Amino acid sequence: MDHTVVTIYCCGTGEHRDKLSNIVPYTWRATAGSRVWMNDGAGNGKHDILKAEKILKFAERKKTKNVFKKIGRGIKEGARHMVDGDLMTAKNTSWAKGNLGGVGTQDNIIITLQWLWMEYYRQDKPGFRTINLCGWSRGAVTCIMLAHAIESAGFRKLIPNLKVNIFAIDPVPGGMNDFQTGDFDSTGRGGSPHEISPCVNEYYAVLAENVGGAMGPVFRNCSPKFRGSGQSHRKTEFPLPGSHSNVAKIDDGNTVGRLSVSLCHRFLKKHGTEILLPMDMSDGQELEQYARILDQHGKIKTKGVFHKKKVFQKWDVAVMRKSIVKNSERAHSFFVNHHHAALLERLMPRVAAYMAEEGPVIDSDVQKLRNLYPHTYAMLQATGYF
Repeated sequence: MDHTVVTIYCCGTGEHRDKLSNIVPYTWRATAGSRVWMNDGAGNGKHDILKAEKILKFAERKKTKNVFKKIGRGIKEGARHMVDGDLMTAKNTSWAKGNLGGVGTQDNIIITLQWLWMEYYRQDKPGFRTINLCGWSRGAVTCIMLAHAIESAGFRKLIPNLKVNIFAIDPVPGGMNDFQTGDFDSTGRGGSPHEISPCVNEYYAVLAENVGGAMGPVFRNCSPKFRGSGQSHRKTEFPLPGSHSNVAKIDDGNTVGRLSVSLCHRFLKKHGTEILLPMDMSDGQELEQYARILDQHGKIKTKGVFHKKKVFQKWDVAVMRKSIVKNSERAHSFFVNHHHAALLERLMPRVAAYMAEEGPVIDSDVQKLRNLYPHTYAMLQATGYF
């Protein structure tokens, strides 16, 4: 186990650590080691979120400077005061405030920062060099904002080789939220959900394409960017069909959620998080999973005068998400996204070349495709390639 890695999970609104059908709580529960932190979602109705800003205000009254840059007397006094009972009832318990306004998300950031400082000063473990963040919905945005807070708190100056990695599952700030900007030393706030902190080494995100209608404005997601040029290689997004919930749930029969959790676990394991019950798949299995997604979310339409011609049609993308969720393969009749295309090119290069009209395909390649990747072959038939 790599003790230089800490992993932080952030649930979405209304979600909490016991909802194991969601990728974030499941992965938290399956993560090995003690350097793991979980933030329950705002308005979750089960696990209260401490109003950490009240402790911060108490620390300010004690005139403790740079509260976020050290474990100072004010924070310790605030914690003692909480135990004595003065702040014991200072918890975010309102369902309405949590779900509609995201109240509690900023408190999660403050609490997590304090946990990181405690991990930094631990004597029984080596200093951490990697912080992996994983979240869904407002929890994904919490990860983005937490990275800003990590930068503002000065961790990167203390740990020059620090790497922060984010796996965001359909990040949605919400129409009303608790991510408003403010003075960092006073509120712990800083940065924007639409910008990636410079301390982030790699950012991966799964984005849902089919959140529209009345829910579109409420669940408007974001696609944050790195500042400056030459940073695009550090950010990868995976547009997928389905709803905001589909991309985060691992229920039986949810083809999109099954791929999401595979991408998530591969990412976290790549960056040093140890998962005891991983659900990551091989390249070949992910290729087949894309075929299952096509089968589940696409449809066969009939055309012609006598409706005898059958044509496969992909899903409609919600209007509001078209401008946010970029997909280079959206117009392609078969590929779900760039990752799908890259997998086929890597595993079956001559078939990929044939589809791009760059060369013929021989019978042995077709037979290999049928034997190794039957779902992919079936969907290539459905889309008219074979």
